[in-house]
Amino acid sequence: MKRWIALLLCLLLALPAAAAGDAADPAVTHSYITQVWQPKYLQSVSALAQQAMTPLYRSAMRNLAEKAAEVRRAQNAKTQYALGQVFLKQGDVLYPATGCKLFLREGVLSAGSGLINITDGTAASSFAVGKLYMQSDTPSGGMAVSSPTAELWIDGYYHVAPSAAIDYGSLASALTEMGLFRGMGSGAYLERSATRAQALVMFLRLLGKESEALKCTYQIPFADVPRAHWAYGYVAYAYREGLTNGTSQSTFSPDAPVTAQHYLTFLMRALHYTEGTDFTYNTVLSDCVKDELFGKNEIAAISSGLFARRGLVYLSYYGLLCADGKSGNLLLDDLIANGTLTQQAAAKGLAAAANQRKR
Repeated sequence: MKRWIALLLCLLLALPAAAAGDAADPAVTHSYITQVWQPKYLQSVSALAQQAMTPLYRSAMRNLAEKAAEVRRAQNAKTQYALGQVFLKQGDVLYPATGCKLFLREGVLSAGSGLINITDGTAASSFAVGKLYMQSDTPSGGMAVSSPTAELWIDGYYHVAPSAAIDYGSLASALTEMGLFRGMGSGAYLERSATRAQALVMFLRLLGKESEALKCTYQIPFADVPRAHWAYGYVAYAYREGLTNGTSQSTFSPDAPVTAQHYLTFLMRALHYTEGTDFTYNTVLSDCVKDELFGKNEIAAISSGLFARRGLVYLSYYGLLCADGKSGNLLLDDLIANGTLTQQAAAKGLAAAANQRKR
């Protein structure tokens, strides 16, 4: 045993000399150690460290986003002033202060009490879309939201008794801050059906390819997407790159409704999951749960009934906090790395979200 230990010590003592090299033994030189072996070793250690830290980083980012949402929810429950767009969610109860003006763009709210129709000066018994109202000095019993979302223009002070429902509106605001979501004219209209063209546009933004799509003039065979169409560049780019097909050889049907299944297929591709191995179109609703991208409750809520623009917003926002199947990074980080998003825009977006996720 002692001889073996002595031999081992001799070998260990000989290593530095071998590493340094000399005229008699030029095979392993000092320059090789410092210029080749050491950089490769450090690179390997760095890769292993990154691999070990990546899951912790992803978890920390998700926790940070949830903490920011919790702060935003607390702020939203306080009396505040608005001059512009305000989103509410199902079960929220709105309490406008005296003199507060309200214009409902979309959604269903009860009228409460003391609400005046400014158009004719009469007391309002209902809250209609497209009309301007003002809260009188009569205490309001509150205006309850019965639709999944409600979008209002508000000028004045108000506070909200919040519900625990999905806050699609705050997620739309978050994506808007990031430059990934745009409304339709004057509003976001989250209750309307998501269309094939809208889904394709969001997909290309999540791929970081919007700037290329906007420049694309590739000839496409779809008569219902002429060059004057707002989505022409997006459709042309996606068709040229083999990312989408039409509904026939000559039609794309840009305004046709899209399904959650269809959009989740786009999202899985944006996350670089392998189609046919990691997921298929037919099983994508369960595949994204299996891959721990979304929870069962989320998919059930999003895929039930009409796939509205609110569903498009929900999947897109939380898709940013999913791990890329190729790089292992969060999709959000990949978009920052390729220049699609700035750090500042990403931070503003995360701070705007107030949704309490129910996986």
